[in-house]
Amino acid sequence: MVAKYHQGHQHFASENLSCEKDKIKKVFLILGSVAFIALAFVYLFQINFISEQGILISGLEKEIEGIKRENEKLTLQAISMRSMASVQERMINAKMVPVEKVSYLDAGGQYVAVK
Repeated sequence: MVAKYHQGHQHFASENLSCEKDKIKKVFLILGSVAFIALAFVYLFQINFISEQGILISGLEKEIEGIKRENEKLTLQAISMRSMASVQERMINAKMVPVEKVSYLDAGGQYVAVK
């Protein structure tokens, strides 16, 4: 009888241990699944963030190119204005007078200016 009790108790203990192992497996499976889903969301968030930053950088690069083109235009305009100012200044220093009205004559296919 003691042997039967001992065998029954061992059987109950092994069943209890098996049940505990199953519970632990389920807990780890649930935790693993939650961790996997959380990491998947973090990954998707990072990919989305990186994509947005790439689009932002692309827009800024286009803006930089536009500003460079505008800078080139303004540089050429400044050079032109300096050149014109320099010519006008030399005209004044050479005591030249600006022409008010210019008339052109047709001289046999060639144009001639008359004051």
